[in-house]
Amino acid sequence: MDLDEYINRIVDPTFLDFQKNPSSGRHAFLACIVVYHSVDYASFPNKTKEITEYWSKNSIEFAIVDMIANHIKNVKLKIEKLNDINKISNGIPLSSIIIKGDISGDSFGLDLHNLYYYLRDAIIFIKNYSKNTKILSEIEL
Repeated sequence: MDLDEYINRIVDPTFLDFQKNPSSGRHAFLACIVVYHSVDYASFPNKTKEITEYWSKNSIEFAIVDMIANHIKNVKLKIEKLNDINKISNGIPLSSIIIKGDISGDSFGLDLHNLYYYLRDAIIFIKNYSKNTKILSEIEL
């Protein structure tokens, strides 16, 4: 499966599920995970680090999606990495614009309204990346 097929078969339907369930933190979290894992398909067969850093640097929306997708692992560590990538110091942490505290409710402590737009824009960024990559590869042929 290539990046475009992954987007069509996995990312878009999962994002639509979140769109149909806008108050569900579970749907939002799953959408973040599948959007984040687009890097696997964009970088194959290479490692994901370079593309993840490039996407995070060039799309704040992807950086936020990345942070949420990896939220359960270690948010502080991920935010520190993002701050290093984006050269953010003494600023407002990215987490403060999307993580709203109490994780016990249906929203998992996420600002789901804003997260919807971050996801949408991250998907647009990834689709544009895929389109531009194809154009460049055709030029190189």
